[in-house]
Amino acid sequence: MKPADLRNTIRGGAPSLAADVETLTGPWAEEICQNLVRHEGGKPSFPKTFTDPVHGPIDLYGWEIAILDSSLLQRLRGIRQLGMTPLVYPSATHDRLSHSIGVVEVAEQMMRALERNAELRSNYGVSDETSIPKAKPDDFYTIRLAGLLHDTGHAVFSHASESVVEKAYPEEFSALETILVSSFDGAKKPKVSEIIAILFVMSESMRSVFEHCAFKVPYTKGHGEIPLAITARILGARSYVETPYFSAIISGP
Repeated sequence: MKPADLRNTIRGGAPSLAADVETLTGPWAEEICQNLVRHEGGKPSFPKTFTDPVHGPIDLYGWEIAILDSSLLQRLRGIRQLGMTPLVYPSATHDRLSHSIGVVEVAEQMMRALERNAELRSNYGVSDETSIPKAKPDDFYTIRLAGLLHDTGHAVFSHASESVVEKAYPEEFSALETILVSSFDGAKKPKVSEIIAILFVMSESMRSVFEHCAFKVPYTKGHGEIPLAITARILGARSYVETPYFSAIISGP
């Protein structure tokens, strides 16, 4: 499947929702492109380090910083991870932005641990485990991007408001659920927020980001394929991943 084919299918199945999300995404994508030129214009910039109270130092690449510094991600500062819980427990103020940064770091740790385990099993495991594939760099970059972008579809109060959002486009959400599950091998049924995040990722506006000359992620298959890989990871699918044991890191047990 080509990215353009999925975009056309999405627009056909959910024309109003896709158009409304595209309207939102346009200014945000333009902002990311401006950030890319500033951060990554000449050559890939040195990663920036955040000090997290749980995970310690977290490094983000320049193209990730360009996305993080945009309104697409910064709006998550005002969306609480625990819905309306802070109204009862005032210290439960964990926001979706800090969560998304943490997911990037935990995903990286999981990939490194799985990579190490696969190498050990290939070298020292039983005879039928010697063909375990080595981890591919392409997967590291797209899984990190999926971790950064997977929560962008959340509205106010997180999951608590999903039913309200769904009621605005009930038939189109149902159509998109069918389209996405049938388009990606092993995809799980997506939540409303995941569908909207995928609409952001697959939008024409974000296409201009992923294919921008300053989007310096070293992805060997061509940057036009990145949205499909990110979408597959948000869905927990087995599609568009070269390292099979990485498939469910963003969405899976």
